[in-house]
Amino acid sequence: MLVRVRSRVRARVGQDWVRRGQAKPREGGRRSLTLSQKDGSAVVTLISVSESFQGDRHAKAPQSGNFVAVDVRLEHKAGGNYRVNTLDFKVRVPDGKAVSFNDGSGRSAMSSDRPIPAGTQLTAGESVGGAPAFDVEYDPKLVLLALDVNGLIVGQWPLSGGEPVMGDGAVKKEIDKSLTHKVVGDTASVTLVSVAESKGGVDPASVPQSGSFVVAELKYEAKAGNYYINSTYLKLQKSDGPHMSTQDGNRRTVCRPRGLPVGQARAGQVRHGQSGLRRHTRTGHEARAHRTGQQQGPAG
Repeated sequence: MLVRVRSRVRARVGQDWVRRGQAKPREGGRRSLTLSQKDGSAVVTLISVSESFQGDRHAKAPQSGNFVAVDVRLEHKAGGNYRVNTLDFKVRVPDGKAVSFNDGSGRSAMSSDRPIPAGTQLTAGESVGGAPAFDVEYDPKLVLLALDVNGLIVGQWPLSGGEPVMGDGAVKKEIDKSLTHKVVGDTASVTLVSVAESKGGVDPASVPQSGSFVVAELKYEAKAGNYYINSTYLKLQKSDGPHMSTQDGNRRTVCRPRGLPVGQARAGQVRHGQSGLRRHTRTGHEARAHRTGQQQGPAG
């Protein structure tokens, strides 16, 4: 499905696919996003789209009546290894469902190729390219999704053209307000950098039970002692309602790539990360930091 190549080596990516699938270059040219994982990053490019892909003689009939195939390429950009898997890509149909190449007869449409085994790692100077097929009817509203290991959306490409979008499209509100939090002899300056509302991912474990997540980006600057950081000290409170803990619902998945570090920070050390909390309503919330005492600030 995806072919691994070294840089400076011309990859034969999808030549048969282009001939059989009548691929259309994307309007406005290729569109790329730089996606990051824990260890490294890669440039991911959607090159072309086949709206009505014809599988080879081994392909089963599409259950939807049609195959859509996408020609994508990933090039290692920086840092350490970048994990790649064909299952990291899905197509979202207009009703919101995310379709994998494993759904329907999609896998059989590419039976002459081999998908990258789970766990393949890109290193410096390497790239991969290929053309997974999806068992869906073509619609201008189809969107190619790039997912992380938790099923969260890290990138989106409209198949009819237009600019790609980083993440799940959540709107981030910059806050950049700080307070000093002191517990006994341990002190830190805590900054609420930003707040975003996320609809989560495509897998059941990454979908918020309440309808949305609140993602708080925080920075801790230890000033004295050994200030202990833990996301369990954070809660979201409606002005007239109960607290919502970071342990509630499915929030554990939403911030794993940039989760809030846990542990002590000595004076002069800085820690930065995100914490996700489920949200019941859209207004009247406050972010609270709990330990033996508490401080609070607006969460948007």
